[in-house]
Amino acid sequence: MKTFEQFYLEHYNHVLAITNYKLEYKSHNAEDITQEVFIKAHKAFIEGRYDGSNDKGWLGFIINNTIIDYWRKKSRQQEFTCFIKEDGGDWDVHDVHEPIETTIIKDDTMNWMNECISKLNPDFQDVVKNIILGDMSHKEFAKLRGISINTSLGRARYATKALKKMMAHEHNLNIC
Repeated sequence: MKTFEQFYLEHYNHVLAITNYKLEYKSHNAEDITQEVFIKAHKAFIEGRYDGSNDKGWLGFIINNTIIDYWRKKSRQQEFTCFIKEDGGDWDVHDVHEPIETTIIKDDTMNWMNECISKLNPDFQDVVKNIILGDMSHKEFAKLRGISINTSLGRARYATKALKKMMAHEHNLNIC
């Protein structure tokens, strides 16, 4: 049976060529993906899942799965830009690939939502800004404000309900 080094040297150019072909020579990541293929193959070697019968067929499955993983990962990644408004107080994040119409609609929606939030009572505003829109947990919020977690949960529930009702009322919708 071959050592992994022999296997690698024998099949590296083949795997690189297939990876380039499948990526249509548009990606600079073919070598990285090829290395990922060999990392997975090495792991299979170590675990004893390689029987040595059909090297290229076996590598073909690994190549396909690695490229699928690559495209899935790439599709989940988004490029964002952060815009800080002139007053320095507000900021917003936009997807670079998003059409300008979608950005305008999101901005209008966020402005309207901020107006609705400002009409809530101060306790509800605090919960919405820190827990619902922020990244604070109920436990952290409760400890910071000196209240119980159940109070925090209740305020979040009632704030969400009040916000939905307010937004539905402004657009004559029957959501709640």
